[in-house]
Amino acid sequence: MYFSKDGKMNVKQFIERAEKKNPKADAKILRQAFIYSQKAHKKQKRISGDDYFVHPLAVSLIVMDMKLDSETVAAALLHDVVEDTPTIIEDLSKDFSQSICVLVDGVTKLGEVDFDKYSKGEVTEKNLDKGVESMRKLFLATAKDTRVVFIKLADRLHNMRTLSFLPEDARKRIAQETLDIFAPLADRLSMGQLKAELEDLSFFHLHPKEYREVKKKVAKKIQEGKRSLPKIKKFMNKVLDQDGITSQIDGRVKHVYSVYKKLMKYDGDIDKIYDVMAVRVVVDSVDDCYKTLGIVHANFKPLIYRIKDYIALPKTNGYRSLHTTVFGMDGKITEIQIRTQEMHEEAENGVAAHWKYAESKEKVYAGGINSLATSQEIKVVEELKRFSGVDAGSFKDQTLEIFSSRIFVFSPTGDIFELPEGATTIDFAYAVHSRVAEKCIGAKVNGRIVPLDTKLENRDIVDIVTSNSSSGPSRDWLYYAFTPRAKQKIRNFLRKKNRVQNIEIGRETLDEELKVLAKPKVESISKEVWKKILETLPQKDKEDVLAGIGDGSISVKQIARLLFPQEKKIKVLETGKLPLRDSGEAITEMIAGGKGLKLNIASCCKPSVNNKIIGYITVGKGLTVHKIQCKNIMNCDERRLVEVRWESEDTRARAIHLSLIFIDRKGLLKEITTMISDMNMNIAGLETKPAREGRVKVLLGVEIGSGFQMRMLEKKISQVKGLKEMHYY
Repeated sequence: MYFSKDGKMNVKQFIERAEKKNPKADAKILRQAFIYSQKAHKKQKRISGDDYFVHPLAVSLIVMDMKLDSETVAAALLHDVVEDTPTIIEDLSKDFSQSICVLVDGVTKLGEVDFDKYSKGEVTEKNLDKGVESMRKLFLATAKDTRVVFIKLADRLHNMRTLSFLPEDARKRIAQETLDIFAPLADRLSMGQLKAELEDLSFFHLHPKEYREVKKKVAKKIQEGKRSLPKIKKFMNKVLDQDGITSQIDGRVKHVYSVYKKLMKYDGDIDKIYDVMAVRVVVDSVDDCYKTLGIVHANFKPLIYRIKDYIALPKTNGYRSLHTTVFGMDGKITEIQIRTQEMHEEAENGVAAHWKYAESKEKVYAGGINSLATSQEIKVVEELKRFSGVDAGSFKDQTLEIFSSRIFVFSPTGDIFELPEGATTIDFAYAVHSRVAEKCIGAKVNGRIVPLDTKLENRDIVDIVTSNSSSGPSRDWLYYAFTPRAKQKIRNFLRKKNRVQNIEIGRETLDEELKVLAKPKVESISKEVWKKILETLPQKDKEDVLAGIGDGSISVKQIARLLFPQEKKIKVLETGKLPLRDSGEAITEMIAGGKGLKLNIASCCKPSVNNKIIGYITVGKGLTVHKIQCKNIMNCDERRLVEVRWESEDTRARAIHLSLIFIDRKGLLKEITTMISDMNMNIAGLETKPAREGRVKVLLGVEIGSGFQMRMLEKKISQVKGLKEMHYY
C-alpha cells in the first residue's frame, strides 16, 4: 500500500518505508528530495484533481520496490521538476549530486520525445520489434545512466494506473504506445511483473469488452486452480522434504493480456491453455532445480513435449526457469515452474534486480559510472547486452553507453539515426536519404551552422539545409564522409556526373595498359572485337567500359586481356638474373616525369637513392620502383620489368620546404611524419600555425636526393586527407 488511509504519505512514513525496503537507504538524500519535489509541485494539480506531487511520489515508490539505490529513488521524486516547473537543471545541481541531476536530466529529455512516432497502431510481432528497436536507440541516445530507463518505466506504469481520468482518444493513444513500446521494453529487460501490468492496463483501455471477457474466463480457471493448489502444495512439500530440498511453493496466475494472446492461437478455447494458473517452486540452488524436476516426473506423468529448460538455454531476455507440464492431482493438467530465488527476482524485476549499488562514500558516481564494479553490477551490463544486441564496454568505463563505437543523433523532428563514431553531417545526410544529401548546401548541429565535415556527437540534433539549385556532391565530400555507405553514394553520383571525364581517363588508362602489352591503342581496335567482348560483360557499349575503367569500377587488366588474350608467361631461365625490356626514351621520360605512368615506391623493399633499382609496371597503379635485389621481383611477370635509374644518382641530399594548408583534424601530423618515414626521407623541419576557418598551416622541410623523390613526395602529400593548398617556399 503506497499511501495511508487519508491518501497521503508524509516524509517520515516515506523514509520508514525506504529503510524497510533497503537498510542502506540514505535518509538525508531522500528527505531532501521529498521536500524539494513537494514544494516545487505545491500549486500544481493532476487532471484527477489530486495534488501533482502524488505522481512523483508514486513513481519513487515503484522504483523503491525495484530495490534500487537512494539516488534513483530521489531522482524519481524529482523527475518532473525540470519538465513541469520553472526549475532548471542548474538550479537542481545546487542542492543535489551530479548523479541525481544526470538521472533527472535523462528522464526530462525522454519526456521531450513524441513516442507516437514509434507506435504503429497495429500490434504485430514485426511492429513490436521495430518499436522496441527504436525505443532502445532512443534510450541509449538520451540516457547517460541505465537507471533513467527504470524511472521512465515506473513513470509510465503510474500514468497507466491513473489513465482513466483522460479523454478516450488520449487513453487509447497512450495505451497503444505503452503496448507497442514500453511493455516490450520491460520484457527485453526481463522485468516480468512490470511488463504484465503494463500489458493488462493497455489491454483494458484499448479493448475493454475483450478484456472483461478474458478476465471472466481467467477467473473461472483461477478458482479451479485455487481448489487444487493446497493439495499439490502439501504433496510437493512432503516429497521434497524427504529429499532434503528446501522449497517455497505457491501459485502463479497468468496475466490477462497473455491469456488473450494464447486464446487467439487456440480459437478462444481456454481449456487448451494449461498455465493460466501454474505452480511455482522456488528452491535454493540450480542443482535443486534439476533434482526437483526429477522428483516431479517421478510422481506425476509429464507431457514430454512441454518440458522446457530455460536454465540451460535462457530466453533472449535472460529469463531462467524449468517448466514442465504434468498430469497433476486428480489427473488435472498442471504447469510447474521451478527456479531459484535469484531467478525469481530476475523474472520479476529483471535488470533492476541486479542494480544494487553499495551506498558508501568510497563509491563515486559520475553520470552513473561506478568506480567499483561488483559481480552483481557486472550482471546488469550482461543483461543490457542481451537487450541491446551488441557487446558492452567495461562497466568501469560506462553503464548505458554500451555502444561505445556508435552514436545516436536526432533529426529536428525527433527521428533517431544510428551512426558510427566519427560520422559527419555528410554521413547523417545520406542516412536520411540520398536525395536529401544530393541537395545539401549546409548543416546545422544543435541550431548552429557548422561545416559539412563536422564530426557528430551522441545526442546531437542535426538539420540538413537543402536547395533545389544545389549542384550535388563534390569530390571533397569523399574526404568529409566517414561511412562506407556515404562514400559509395558520393562515388556513384560523381561517376554519373563525370561520365565524359571518366571515359577519357579510362581511354588513357587502357592505352597505357595496351602499350605495356605492345598492342595498338583503343581507337585502333575494331568494332567487331569490341562487340565480341561486350557479349561477356554487363556493360552495353564501349563508352560504358571506358567510363568504368576511369572511375575504377572495372579492372583495366581484365579488359586488356579480353581484347588481346595473352600468351603464357616467360620463365626466368637463370636464378637471380632478370630479363629486362629495353627502357628506351619513352621510359626515361616517364621516370623523369614528362609523361606516362604514375610512379610509386615499393613498400616491400623501400628503395632509396643509394640503391640500385628496377621498375615494375602494375596495372591500374603505374610504375612501382623496387630494389634490384627485391625478392618480390624474382617471381613477377618479366614482361612488365623495365630498366630505370634515379634521375641524378650523384646528387647530394638537399632540403626542400613546403607550405601546406589542411583541414585541422586529430592525427594529421602523425600521418604526415609516418608517410615521410615510410619513404626513407628525413624531416628537416616541421611547424604548425593556425589558419582560417578550422584549418591549419603546416610548414614542412624534407631532405630529398633526387627529382624523382620530390615528385613522389608531392604525390604522397596530395593524397593526405584534407589537403587544401600546397606551395614551395
